[in-house]
Amino acid sequence: MMAKFKPAYVVLGIIYVLLISGLTFQYMSSRKWMYTTNRMLNSLKYNNNNSHFLRTASQTSSKRNQNIWSSTSSTPTARPSQTSPGDVVIDWSNINMTSVQNMRKKIKKYIDGKLSLIVYKHNTSLTDMIFDTNLTQLKKANSTEFLQHHDTCAIIGNSGILLNSGCGREIDAHDLVVRANSARIVGFESDVGKRTSIMAFNRASAIQLKRRLAGKRMVLDSHQLNTFRTFNNTIVWYPLGAGGSGTGALKAVGMKLGFDNIRIGYSLSSPMRLSKTLWHLRLPSSGINMFSAMNYYCDKISLYGFFPFYEDMHGRPIQHHYYETVVYNYTHSHHKMPQEYVSLTQLNKDGVVRLVTDRCNY
Repeated sequence: MMAKFKPAYVVLGIIYVLLISGLTFQYMSSRKWMYTTNRMLNSLKYNNNNSHFLRTASQTSSKRNQNIWSSTSSTPTARPSQTSPGDVVIDWSNINMTSVQNMRKKIKKYIDGKLSLIVYKHNTSLTDMIFDTNLTQLKKANSTEFLQHHDTCAIIGNSGILLNSGCGREIDAHDLVVRANSARIVGFESDVGKRTSIMAFNRASAIQLKRRLAGKRMVLDSHQLNTFRTFNNTIVWYPLGAGGSGTGALKAVGMKLGFDNIRIGYSLSSPMRLSKTLWHLRLPSSGINMFSAMNYYCDKISLYGFFPFYEDMHGRPIQHHYYETVVYNYTHSHHKMPQEYVSLTQLNKDGVVRLVTDRCNY
């Protein structure tokens, strides 16, 4: 006679099997990405292909545009970069504009690129910033504008590969400079540059910022405060949607700090959805989301600080962030950095972006 199993035991047995299966899958996935990471790093050590992207300063260079704004009624159009003697020269020979346009066509299938960044005008009061998702109402209120199209853009990841890179001057030579999550600038100017056109915040960093600004006694990290003081007509941007804790945190910045050197921006079309679709990522990083959005606004994009490894191609150890010694596990993280890096290297190969992972010798 067969013994009857109690329902509770059956449920516990199913949970146990699912738990073991999940742990096994996680372990195998980690082993896979550890192998992939090591293989990519070894390939980089023996095939350093980035040196041809960079060259020393000469007589011409792209200079930043002074006005980075356009009204919501205008259509972005590409403009050539200005040049002047004695500035840094960036070699864009790797960029294939046909590939860039093809990427934009892919993006257009999923989101309206211009809606990735809606920016409030300077004369808009904080109380009137309601982060509306209705474009008709936004146009009627005439309180927001779109980002203007640019020729050259630098998107800065926070990898330790930037430390002692000497890329600061080259980064600042772009028309637009995009950073993320209050990354430190002061003290690292020679490696990461001085300019910040846009500072993007993910949900965690936005909530942390809001908490630090909450209450009567404002507590803000001194490095973070110094970063905000370097801003000059800079957009603080929450790219993951409209309303909620993210955009609320940006309003808190304006209310508490009262700086007149910042703009507040948000997304109607979140680039995270695009990143998930195009590169099959469960939880894209801030860096890949910034690239997904900026591809609409920028003709030629340079990526700096996108390097998810524990050592560089010369075998020297590097830290996770260039400004802090944080231990990070690339193979177990919810962000699949090695997988993102595979996508970025392919985009670099196709001429969609210019991926810089070595020193800039100026």
